[in-house]
Amino acid sequence: MRTRLFKYLLVAVMAALPLLAWPAAASAQSEVIPRPFVGPLSHPRYEDGGWYTAIEFLYMKQRNLTKSQPLVFRGFVDVDGSITGVTGTFVGNNSVALDANQVAGAQSWEPGFNLTLGYRFENGLALQASWWHLADVRSSAAASIIAPNYQNGASLENTFLFSPVYNVPPQFAGNAYNVSSPNANAGATWGIWNAASVSQISFVQRFDMVDLLARIPVMQTDNYRSYGIFGPRGIVMWERFKWRTVDVGLPTATIDANGNITLPAVDSTGFAVGNAGGNTIGDYNNVVSNRLYGLVVGCGNEFRLGDTPVGTFSIFADLNLGLYVDFVKGRARYQLEDRSISYTYARNMFTLAPGFDTRVGFQWYIYEAITIRLGYNYIGLFNTVASPNPVDFNIGSARPNYVKSQFRSFEGLEFGVGLVW
Repeated sequence: MRTRLFKYLLVAVMAALPLLAWPAAASAQSEVIPRPFVGPLSHPRYEDGGWYTAIEFLYMKQRNLTKSQPLVFRGFVDVDGSITGVTGTFVGNNSVALDANQVAGAQSWEPGFNLTLGYRFENGLALQASWWHLADVRSSAAASIIAPNYQNGASLENTFLFSPVYNVPPQFAGNAYNVSSPNANAGATWGIWNAASVSQISFVQRFDMVDLLARIPVMQTDNYRSYGIFGPRGIVMWERFKWRTVDVGLPTATIDANGNITLPAVDSTGFAVGNAGGNTIGDYNNVVSNRLYGLVVGCGNEFRLGDTPVGTFSIFADLNLGLYVDFVKGRARYQLEDRSISYTYARNMFTLAPGFDTRVGFQWYIYEAITIRLGYNYIGLFNTVASPNPVDFNIGSARPNYVKSQFRSFEGLEFGVGLVW
């Protein structure tokens, strides 16, 4: 609660500052102790303008909007009653073995970079293009045959996994035999998601941002300057939830046309190896892609702290407001792992998504052409689309709920260097 209050207070204070902005590497045009020669970066008259570049290392975290949705339970259903004598009986303790929120967890910090290329004109106007990229955020969880604390059940019924997937077509029937019972008919545990052996879920997030901004000088004194910011921006946020279920059947002997019997294969321990393949493994994917295009208007301030023998130091504070059109693609699919059959649902949406980003930090002007920066960055986006409960158990439609009005945030540290050529 204190952290959230601090963020809101920071935004409010910055909003009250004069309209301005600070041009990244171009800030090397500040009043800095002149150096007679600094190698290839030397420049006779910096006030005439020129090209500048900057590269920053990012270390940020982003929100994962996945919520609790029980997916896998311990036990199995006796479909035809040949195992228990009662059709449709659930066998097992029915405890939750896997939940979608197990791939949400704590927000993960991920590295990234920000590349900037710009040109500063003689009148102080600067045009710059930037590309932000964060490394993929990945998380996963799995459930298998051994129940917690080895509570596997008197007949090992809790070593099986069940999910309430329905409208299952024949191609997803899985193995004919899963349960070792003298009375079990072929298909007594019909369906890949009934009496399965392994279930795995994973979640991937990606983020990229590109903008082309004009930085317009508003006011400048010996120890303070301000700039206005304006320009287009594009943001891409891509997420994929994947659920993989493996149906391992009982090993069986085979008899060829000549009556020769082939016994089941055994592993190094002497146990028979079960049957599983591309036609007994079911995959489910839910992909949500938010693509935001819009305009940014912002302000920034820079305050000079003073000169030292090692260069000039300053502090800066920026605030940008944006309004975007968010084009969203939602894609859900059930398919066999051998890709022989699939059922897909596609939905396209769009929303208006306002947002803001703010950064504060320190700058160190080592030479006229070299600037080092350390700062904190926070990005907030409203009214985006996500799928908090990512699974629709109905193969016949596979239409998960895509929810609007989702708030996303990105925050972290940035450290980089800017060069004026």
